[in-house]
Amino acid sequence: MERFSLNGVWQIESIPSDNRQSLSLTGHVPGCVLADLLQAKTDKENVFWRDNAETVQEYENDNWRFSREFSVDEIPGQAVLVCERLDTYCDIYLNGQHVGSADNGFIPHRFALDAARGLLHKGQNRMEIYFYSPISRVQGKRPLSGAFTTERLNTRRMQCTYGWDWTMRFVTCGIGADIYIETADSSLAVQDVYVYTKDIDADSAALGVDCALVNAEKGEVLTFEILDPEGNTVCTREKYCAEPNVHLDFDVPSPLLWFPNGYGDQPLYTFVEISHAEQSGASKAFI
Repeated sequence: MERFSLNGVWQIESIPSDNRQSLSLTGHVPGCVLADLLQAKTDKENVFWRDNAETVQEYENDNWRFSREFSVDEIPGQAVLVCERLDTYCDIYLNGQHVGSADNGFIPHRFALDAARGLLHKGQNRMEIYFYSPISRVQGKRPLSGAFTTERLNTRRMQCTYGWDWTMRFVTCGIGADIYIETADSSLAVQDVYVYTKDIDADSAALGVDCALVNAEKGEVLTFEILDPEGNTVCTREKYCAEPNVHLDFDVPSPLLWFPNGYGDQPLYTFVEISHAEQSGASKAFI
């Protein structure tokens, strides 16, 4: 598994909602439009002083285009564009072709860039992400009741940026966390893991595990293990996997319990998936 980071400098261009002149900014990823806008302002006034926040609120109605170029030496057979946080409504284009859309700033997004789709080019590539105003995007929706401004309730993004009792209104958009292209070989591997506790007492913890697989059609026996905080194996399961989803049940003997801060220790168990070739994935789970 290899990662090609797309963090760093992007070009940002505003698409104003009125007759104001378009702005071109140097963007920094991870980041947001507001941070880059403040860095570019020539007067450098403190927007956190008194009512100065009102001087940037007109930009919340604008759309914005993020763009950058990058180069790849070879086109991988399997690749995924991973966006850990897109804030919030946007369309993603690679070399002029639509890759996907996003409308939730609280979850990561993954978009397939497999060679068969012809999205990635050998050599120079251009990525563009069009962000739409979270204000204009919800206009016309049914009014909802709530504290302070309520158009925020229709959008899955940071609610306090719409104004709160302790802050002014700073509605923004942008690439708020790491963005990268992830390449992988064609072997069977676990892509996502959900571990949950079904029942627990001092003698045993019953765990359920749901896994999403890639390249499952190849079929393979995978080994799944639960490791205690010291790294010792406490449970093992072997399962032939030939479908995109697999469910597992584990019983952890004499579990070490996890307590809130100040009430006890926080021991972490580790869930590990092992293929015949090598360990290919792991994630931590509280029990």
